[in-house]
Amino acid sequence: MKLYFLDSSAIVRLYVVEPGWSTVRELVRGAAADPPRARICACDLALPETISALQQISTGPNAGRRGLSPAAYRRTLPLVRAQMLETEAAVSITASSCIPLAADVVDRRKVRGADAVHIAAALTARETMGTGLPFVFVSGDARQCRAAEEEGLPVCRSEQESRSRRGCSGPGPQTVSARWLLAVSGVQIAWFVVVGIAGGKDAFLTAQEWNAKPGRFECPRRRWVQRLIR
Repeated sequence: MKLYFLDSSAIVRLYVVEPGWSTVRELVRGAAADPPRARICACDLALPETISALQQISTGPNAGRRGLSPAAYRRTLPLVRAQMLETEAAVSITASSCIPLAADVVDRRKVRGADAVHIAAALTARETMGTGLPFVFVSGDARQCRAAEEEGLPVCRSEQESRSRRGCSGPGPQTVSARWLLAVSGVQIAWFVVVGIAGGKDAFLTAQEWNAKPGRFECPRRRWVQRLIR
């Protein structure tokens, strides 16, 4: 069995688009698919921290780009609670049991109190569940990762998205080459040119502008694409 301890910064990446989101989702998906071989650990402090972070993201200027609008946040909140409290593959460590050790971590590593609680919880989880088991501390906070390494924890930096991710097992995401991106962009540009020629000026109206026209109730791009297909 392999144990993955997820800090709040890693758990947030399960619900929003952040650097390293695919790394965390791969780990959690693998643990959920085969609980006897992998378990997810977290401190119960992560629940309010995760909800707070998601709430701030959903009301921030980049909510859409990060994939969490206010409406999406409201839909996601019950899922967060259920996954962190009821998931078979997850093990929760209580923050109150780690406070003395967390205080020592703060003194030794000069990290924030909450970060030290997660490191202390990870150390407690490793000791409780067996020091002989493979154990990985997953976090998106570089300073916290350094402190965890200094405390003797193997670390997976969840902000990394390459095959060189330290401590993260399993195949990494494929590297996207610049040539491939240019090819895709060229195809997209060519497609919109074709749609524009076929649809005339109406093809580049927004859906709202199109629907505002009398008797028009569908997106123009969809209409002209359907015509081209026919």
